[in-house]
Amino acid sequence: MSWDAIAAVGELLGAAGVIASLLYLASHLRQNTEAVKASAAADAASSMRDVVDPVLVSPEASGLIARGFDDPGALEPSERAWAINMVFNLLRAWETLHFQFLQGHADRETFESYERLYLHYFHSPLVSEYWAMRESLFTPRFVAYVNRLGAPHDGAKRYKELGVKLGERAKKSDTGKATPAAGETKNG
Repeated sequence: MSWDAIAAVGELLGAAGVIASLLYLASHLRQNTEAVKASAAADAASSMRDVVDPVLVSPEASGLIARGFDDPGALEPSERAWAINMVFNLLRAWETLHFQFLQGHADRETFESYERLYLHYFHSPLVSEYWAMRESLFTPRFVAYVNRLGAPHDGAKRYKELGVKLGERAKKSDTGKATPAAGETKNG
């Protein structure tokens, strides 16, 4: 066997090693992507729990937030401050999930399920009023996304109508025929 033949075999073995390494890296990259998406879904659930836990553990807080969502004017100033803080945390959790979705770290199914939930809250009079006054506290991209969903300035009417519409949309989503309300893609 000549030196040229030995060199050719060596190059062939080297190329095979490079290909094997690339396949191995691709496999791990795919596993990592799935793990990141699972983590984003867990983070979304955790964020939502953090926001609603105070309401779930206290009948007083539950009543307060129910009154506030329906009629913010019915709240005392201290109650209103507590409710506004909850609204801020709710919207910040939604903004975080929106960012994760745009970055490809949250899958469409998870994002859309939370989007339906957030939209229900978003069109309550309390959240609508807060958004109208404080949308500047959020990133321009999130503000544009939320405003494309439908400005909540008619919150009370939309809040009552939305429960029915979200139920219909969820049924369509189960059949795979619904399109995302936001019309956004991962890069969107």
